[in-house]
Amino acid sequence: MKPVPNKGSFRPDFELSNGAFGEVTAGIDVNGKPVIKSLKIYFPDKIQNLPEGGISQKVLKEIDLNGEITKQLVKKSLLAPNAEVSQMKKFVVEGFSRAGRTPVSEEIYAALAFMYVEACKSHPGNPNLFLANQFGIERGTLIARLAKAKKLGILDYQVGDKPSGRAGAKLSDLGEKLLKELMGRRK
Repeated sequence: MKPVPNKGSFRPDFELSNGAFGEVTAGIDVNGKPVIKSLKIYFPDKIQNLPEGGISQKVLKEIDLNGEITKQLVKKSLLAPNAEVSQMKKFVVEGFSRAGRTPVSEEIYAALAFMYVEACKSHPGNPNLFLANQFGIERGTLIARLAKAKKLGILDYQVGDKPSGRAGAKLSDLGEKLLKELMGRRK
C-alpha cells in the first residue's frame, strides 16, 4: 500500500500493489472509539485488464487500517496532533489564570470550546469531569466557562444525532473562525 500523490481534485487515500485504489472514511462511534465508516476499494478506469481474481486476501492485508483511521481523524479535526492540543491546553490555562479584572478574550473561549468538543468525542460519558481534571479546576468552574462560551456564540450544544446520556457539542461558525485565526497566529 502506498499513498497517492495529490493530482487535482480526485485523490484516493492509497493505492494497492495490484493497482486498486482505496478511500477510507473514519469517524467516532457512540462510545468515543475511532471506527471506519466506509472503505471503498476499486480499480481506476485506466486499467484495461483487471487482475485475475480481483483483489486477493494477500493484497487486502496491505491495507493499514489503523493508519488510515488516524489520518482521517487528523484531517477532520482542526488540531488533532497531540503537540498542538497540548499547546491549546496551555493557552487556555494561561488565559484563565490571567483573568480577574481583565476580561478573558473570545479566543480563549474558542480554544476551551474546541477542547470540549474533542473531549465529547474521546469521553462522551462525562467530558466535563475529564476536562476539569485536565485543567485542574472544579467541574462547576468548567461548566460556567462553557456556558460563557455558549453565551458568546462560540459553542453550540448538539441535539439529535447523539445517543441519550452522551454529551455532544460543536463549534459555531464564530468559534471556528476564532480558532482558525488563533492557530494561524500561533504557527
